[in-house]
Amino acid sequence: MLISLSEAATILGKTERQVRYLIKTGRLSARKAANRWLIDDTDLPLSDGQRRAVASRLGTAREAFDKGLEPAAKAAKKAKEDKHYSVTDLGAFRIGVEICRAITVELGADHAAGRHLDAALKWVAQGCHSFHPSDKAKRFTEARDLAAKAAAELLVQAGDGEDKRRGLAQRIEHELIPKLSGLVAAQEKRDRRSRFDRFGSLPSRTDPSR
Repeated sequence: MLISLSEAATILGKTERQVRYLIKTGRLSARKAANRWLIDDTDLPLSDGQRRAVASRLGTAREAFDKGLEPAAKAAKKAKEDKHYSVTDLGAFRIGVEICRAITVELGADHAAGRHLDAALKWVAQGCHSFHPSDKAKRFTEARDLAAKAAAELLVQAGDGEDKRRGLAQRIEHELIPKLSGLVAAQEKRDRRSRFDRFGSLPSRTDPSR
């Protein structure tokens, strides 16, 4: 499977700069496509067990990324077509609203988890309408952190037989947080690409593999 430079860096526990150095010195095979380095994961120096674990993690991460990115891509397409879009085009926002309303119905309007989730939705809205990718990433990250707090509030209070709280917490952890993580990853990737387009890669003065 072909993976990106950043994915290879994460798997190997190195920086992207160090991976570029390995490629430059011929210690790691890679090829460029559309100005991006692509690396065959079979060329990474890993044991069979490590490869199986990596494949599992990459599959989960990419699924979460795609889930978060898909609504954003649709929103961007819609913006090009009619010059405007709404935060409701984001799947993360729609799911967050559903869970927030469920918390209100099941546990009351003043429950701490509901307040955290309400604040998270406001961050999602701000991120949706922010201009710069770095600003979007920060706001989506704030939303993800607040969603995690909401889940924690529910789980801490959930005793034996508290299926309602556990169920709501699971929805946050399994449905909402992966979508928010996908939005964060998408914006961080856009921000890195934007900075690279402006400044390019900087030459290294020392051996970055050390």
